[in-house]
Amino acid sequence: MRTIGAGIIGGWASISHIPVVTASPAYELRAVSTSRRGSAEAAAARYGVAGYVNHRELLAHPGIDLVVVAVKVSEHLELLSAAMEAGKHVYSEWPLGNGLAEAQHLTELAEKAGVRSVIGTQGRYAPQVRYAQDLINDGYVGRVIGTTMVGSGMVRGPEAATRQAEYYYDNAHGATPLTSPFSHAVDPLNHVLGDFEKLSANLVVGRTEARITADGGTVPITAPDQVAVIGTLTGGAAASVFYRGGTSQGDNFRWEIRHRRRPGPLRGLGQHAGRRSLPGRRPRHGHHRRRPWRSPRRTSATACPPTFPLHDRQCGPPVRAVRPRPRRGRPHGPRLPPRPGPVPAHRRHRARLRHGRGADPALNRARSAGPGPPAPPPRPGPSG
Repeated sequence: MRTIGAGIIGGWASISHIPVVTASPAYELRAVSTSRRGSAEAAAARYGVAGYVNHRELLAHPGIDLVVVAVKVSEHLELLSAAMEAGKHVYSEWPLGNGLAEAQHLTELAEKAGVRSVIGTQGRYAPQVRYAQDLINDGYVGRVIGTTMVGSGMVRGPEAATRQAEYYYDNAHGATPLTSPFSHAVDPLNHVLGDFEKLSANLVVGRTEARITADGGTVPITAPDQVAVIGTLTGGAAASVFYRGGTSQGDNFRWEIRHRRRPGPLRGLGQHAGRRSLPGRRPRHGHHRRRPWRSPRRTSATACPPTFPLHDRQCGPPVRAVRPRPRRGRPHGPRLPPRPGPVPAHRRHRARLRHGRGADPALNRARSAGPGPPAPPPRPGPSG
């Protein structure tokens, strides 16, 4: 198979696309282009390829078959149009364009030029997402009845380090919580569970300005930083998705899939740059130690672009789930003597989960009765 020559436009690609291109035997990095001469020369020296400041010089390179565009959304239209007019295949980061009109224009241009085009909604290829899809397609969890997803926009919070972050707060630039982190997260949801059949959405500009910590000034916020969508998927499952700007004091990403067969939901926990886990089933005894367990259908993951959303790269290692291992000690270990007084509600609930039935009635009666009256003092024995 002939090696595909790749040319990359944009400095962000140095930590996202270039590591994958250089690691794959099917591709060969042959040129890079950035907007600053210093960074272009540094990238050229680091990777041993040609470096350009003008993207048209990269497009004229005879060894370039595929052009990867990893720049601001507002520059996608110009760069992608020039690449397709030059007869190059293109890989564009999501979103494709700044608004629906630009995306439609680029789609028509790709069809007219006869080139292949790819949009980087790579979250669906994450090992955890593919494993969750296997569990559902194989009937392991039964019919899905609902799903909830909550996430954070990370960089779109009440404060920013420098004024360069103004790009994320201006709705005109097209890099909003709706178009970037929300859409990156919803694509795996639709890929696993199906598209929305009907929905209702709400966009709210919760914050009107953000503080710049470098100089103490502020920048206006015109991009909606609160995104809420609720609807019904094609399979009949209910879906609720909520994304907020900035970070959360809790989980910055949480995805649950509710189903009928198993006792608990499939859960995906983690932050945008953190880990995720999708156990096949819930443990029976609360907290537990986990050990890895290979998926019965997938044993490895092929190299792929950075997984969703944006900053998390999890391609390459084997696809793993987790199998619960019961904790030691309770309920089979030694028990403490019962405390006086009635059994609290949360302890009765734990007893039901532990034994599969209600708490011991005799134990409840003993605790409800309290310690009782003090024992009488021993009678003295006969003297002499």
